[in-house]
Amino acid sequence: MTYEPFIDNPEHIREVDGQRFVVFRPEGAVSECHRTLQDVLRRRLSGMPVSFPRAHVTLAGFAAGTQLESVRELVSNWTRGVPPLRVQVQGARSFPPPFQVLYLEVLKTPALVQALRSLRRLAEERGLPVETIVPVESWVFHMSLAYCSKLAATEWDSAARFGETEPVVNASCIQDTVEIAAFDDGKEYSGGTYPLSVQE
Repeated sequence: MTYEPFIDNPEHIREVDGQRFVVFRPEGAVSECHRTLQDVLRRRLSGMPVSFPRAHVTLAGFAAGTQLESVRELVSNWTRGVPPLRVQVQGARSFPPPFQVLYLEVLKTPALVQALRSLRRLAEERGLPVETIVPVESWVFHMSLAYCSKLAATEWDSAARFGETEPVVNASCIQDTVEIAAFDDGKEYSGGTYPLSVQE
């Protein structure tokens, strides 16, 4: 089966070269919800320096130079204690400057919080600190729609207002796998797909 990359913008790929990310790849209604709103944004922001990623929910990112095999071992062990998880769309939001990201917020369930906490704890135990300063309690689960950091302030304000007022359907799915997205030498590739194996 051909791997479908999450990022297709060459400049963005260069910025994350050497990094590894643990992500969900939502399907069904959630993926369709993301695609529908993203298509609207593509038309609205046509011709602007904006990058549009494929639907994903990032759980953790690891710094450039982190050994892929170490992340594989981490995820393989972590998934054995994690049940399938619900991903439910909440609505369209935006992260302010300097990030300037339009995104779909994902409902922050106790199960998702517990999964994220256990992943970070296991990573720390293995000497693989997650590259984020946001504590689990403050983490916003989300699916990025458009990376707009290169937009001028007035363009960004307009894009954010537009994106946040677009209607979003109440979509959800059960996520039973997690993936590793790896970036090396200007390319994104799969570091593996792992089943969430604990049955509730």
